[in-house]
Amino acid sequence: HLEGKTPMTFSATVMQVALAVWERALREPDDVIDHPTLAETAGNITKNEWKLLRRVDLDRPGVELPWDGTATKKEKTRLEQLEDHFARNLERIHAPKTEEEKLAAEMREKEEAKKKKPAEKKKKALTAVEELGEDPATTVLGTTLDAYENPKGQRMVSEVQRVVGELKTTLPQFPLDGTKNAWIMKPAGKSRGRGIAFSRDLEGILKETSGEEEQWICQKYIENPQLIHGYKFDIRQWVLVVDWNPLTVYRWNEPYLRFAASKYDDSLMDDDPFIHLVNNSISKDHPDFYKQNEELCTNGYMWFRQQYQKWLHDTQCTCGEHNFPPVDIPFTCENMGINFDGLTDEQKNDPEALEEMVDAAAEEAQPDEKASETADASKDADGDGATTPKMALEETMKAETDSSDPVEPSSGASPQAAGASPTASGARAASSSQHKPSCPRCPDIYETEVVPQMNNIITWSLASVMDSIEHRKNSCELFGYDFMLADDNSVYLIEVNSSPAMDYSTRVTAPLVRQVMEDVAKVIVDLPANENPGDSPDTGSWVKLDTGSLPTVTRAMVGARLDVVGKAMNIQTEKAANKKKKKSKKKKKTTEEGGDDDGDEDDA
Repeated sequence: HLEGKTPMTFSATVMQVALAVWERALREPDDVIDHPTLAETAGNITKNEWKLLRRVDLDRPGVELPWDGTATKKEKTRLEQLEDHFARNLERIHAPKTEEEKLAAEMREKEEAKKKKPAEKKKKALTAVEELGEDPATTVLGTTLDAYENPKGQRMVSEVQRVVGELKTTLPQFPLDGTKNAWIMKPAGKSRGRGIAFSRDLEGILKETSGEEEQWICQKYIENPQLIHGYKFDIRQWVLVVDWNPLTVYRWNEPYLRFAASKYDDSLMDDDPFIHLVNNSISKDHPDFYKQNEELCTNGYMWFRQQYQKWLHDTQCTCGEHNFPPVDIPFTCENMGINFDGLTDEQKNDPEALEEMVDAAAEEAQPDEKASETADASKDADGDGATTPKMALEETMKAETDSSDPVEPSSGASPQAAGASPTASGARAASSSQHKPSCPRCPDIYETEVVPQMNNIITWSLASVMDSIEHRKNSCELFGYDFMLADDNSVYLIEVNSSPAMDYSTRVTAPLVRQVMEDVAKVIVDLPANENPGDSPDTGSWVKLDTGSLPTVTRAMVGARLDVVGKAMNIQTEKAANKKKKKSKKKKKTTEEGGDDDGDEDDA
């Protein structure tokens, strides 16, 4: 609330109780395991604390949850779930599992009762709220931020900041937790966003996952995602594995962004898939999918990587004066000869049809010299010669590069000119309107913060399964990694797709899909055929990741016949040895008793 400058926040009493709960949760297990009372409450909430905290609405500071019967049907269901969840937790914590534990608990209570005086019992029963002289049922829940602008309030703020700092250190995923307890469930046997559900409580999760699907993936929802103009997005990153042992992996350097079709609602009260899901299979059903989005300067709810790179600079660069050269978009429909508007739905899923269109466009783009001169003359005379989308893109980039007037950092891409093509507006979003060549170069936030995290996640996610995948030499696999970012630029892996969509669904994917297929051939065909290992081979936009520190995997010969060759050892126990010794003595004695007869026979 302090960072967001909201007018209301929680009262000091609520904060003190919440701090007490988190202080117990942060205790090391070794410090409380031998102390029955501390161990019992570690990481949990007592009944008296719940009496206060149950009234707090985390979404609306100062507002009391309507437990008095005035709640709506939806609120009442939520409140009943909270009470039931808390009651079952208490039952699980306090209920002895065996008769021995029950007897031991009763004896311990009797012993403690004998040692304590009545006054001490009363003091023990007091909660943090009651010690402040307040009734948990009537304690004020909210206050204004001004209430903390005094020495006592500042101490409380410092204490909260200390605990939050410890939580960030202790909990690796603390930046994405939020306060809504939101979870997202995905059926393991489906794709393209089908069957995905959203819930904020355990009962809802169990209900959603009780269908026909046997396996589900339940992930913590990123409650504070990075937003662009209010839209949630993810990064689709293609990854090529050409060998699992040793691990050899490439990352394509031209990922793209996929946006949700509706703006994000941080209250998380609406489970509309257009808000939470960014799958193209979901977004394409939105009525505005093919319309130009003026805020994002695109249609199809996608961005090139360069547009995001520019947006990060414009919104997060802290340099006083900016030197961020225009970022070129290498693969677009215009510069690859793709007439996207002329593609039918069938052609968008047919690579051969697209190649035929590109070849035809290439032939048309080579007029004879005389026709070219006539066209140029006509353009100079009339001033209204036709401008191709590619020319519009180049002119836009040049105009903004030549501009030296500083522009205040904006919250997103540059505004789109009326009538400009979507690709031209995309180029405008990716170019820099704050470029001053005389200033020191601004840091590239995408390359310095986002890319290293993605590389690290890709490497270790593949390394975690490399010993369980039976790889065949001279084969490869293309994966589609989906990443999301929290509002602090921390990158999280959402999922890895073994069969990523490779259709020409939008103006962004059409040129990228065509180019990535060409670059794959450079890695798996041209690279092995390179006769000069010292040369720098052309791998297109594929960047090889450093996996040198990962060991190779030595696989067991599963299914092979295993024979043990050798001679068995006769190992006797002491008891067996004594038994054998006794038996030997008895046999010897028997032999001696009948020795004369035997000897006579031998002599005879």
